Amino acid sequence: MILASISVFGQKMHTAKDLLGKWEGKDSRSEVGGLVFLKNNNAILTFHGNYSPAMNYTADFTTNPVKIDLVVQNPKGRINIKGLLQFINNNTIKFQVFPSGNRPNNFDPLYPQNIVILKRGGS
Repeated sequence: MILASISVFGQKMHTAKDLLGKWEGKDSRSEVGGLVFLKNNNAILTFHGNYSPAMNYTADFTTNPVKIDLVVQNPKGRINIKGLLQFINNNTIKFQVFPSGNRPNNFDPLYPQNIVILKRGGS
């Protein structure tokens, strides 16, 4: 029990600053995509070399995995994409989105196609 406590408390608490930059990886179909996290809680999705308009994001860094919401504003209204994010190390994150809008507390192994490993700067 003591060793478990040490490993939990020894982990660095991450912040939005740790996300800044470009993250890329391949999805379950080996298609390259990613996220670019900008200052002021803005993010851009990348897919097939295309970039989405900037969107806002909010993240709860007090949870593990981190709960993250990507908020897309378009002419039809506001879309909130719920996800989970976990730092594997300083340059690798695990990311999963939940298109249904129902976000569990942990990664959902029933939908592994929605889990992507992203590396800082690219794969």
